[in-house]
Amino acid sequence: MLPTIAALAILQSQDLIINDAEYQAALNAYGNRVASKEIPQNNAELQAQLTRKTASVTLPSPKPLTTKESDLYSAARKATVIFSSFGLCGNCDQFHPNPASGFIISPDGLVITNHHVIADKDASAFAIMTADKKTYPVIEVLASNEAADIALVRVDAKNLPYFPVREAANPGETVYVLSHPSGHFFSFTRGSVSRFMMDRGTPWVEVTADYAGGSSGGPIMDSTGQIIGVVSMTNSLYSGERRTSDLQMVRKIAVPSKAILNLIKK
Repeated sequence: MLPTIAALAILQSQDLIINDAEYQAALNAYGNRVASKEIPQNNAELQAQLTRKTASVTLPSPKPLTTKESDLYSAARKATVIFSSFGLCGNCDQFHPNPASGFIISPDGLVITNHHVIADKDASAFAIMTADKKTYPVIEVLASNEAADIALVRVDAKNLPYFPVREAANPGETVYVLSHPSGHFFSFTRGSVSRFMMDRGTPWVEVTADYAGGSSGGPIMDSTGQIIGVVSMTNSLYSGERRTSDLQMVRKIAVPSKAILNLIKK
């Protein structure tokens, strides 16, 4: 018997419901595998590879992830990952996850996150978790740029969903952020490109789409799912000098997509 339209709608809506506790439990279970050394504790190697400036890889030709804006969240979620370190807290013998964000840019396991996310010397291992809770250890840092806060890493996987990367965006353009603010996994926000600016010789893009701690490394995309930036940091603006009250604005400062392309050897 074929499912009714109403039944299909219920199944679809259930697929869009995020259970944060299930993702946290899956991360904790992976931490136990790191603790037992079933998963290699290879962070010393990863930290040594952060000096690599460019990588000899080829990205797929950019094309829209979706042609329907209503399908953007579902399509983008498949290529967005939880990017987590695993390490000891110093108070117990458990290997705890510290989840941030990242995203896939090639079907053969190329993943983008921030330099400050992967540059954690106290961690024992790193891994990504996809929306369907599959986990893949990070096995190599291919290239990184500390000043631009961007890193390209590799996991051992094939045929992964991925984001196309655009060369640039324009101020006023509508953009979306998909990330994991404070463990609220796969949160989707909308805003626009506010401006492009330079700070100490490094280009940045500011957006108005919301994000918070845990969003670092998350994808910023246009309405077709093409990457225009990477979540990096925030800057709170206050009216007074004490910076403890009268919050007026929180700047959302991100890595422009050009920084991703600059990691790849021409």
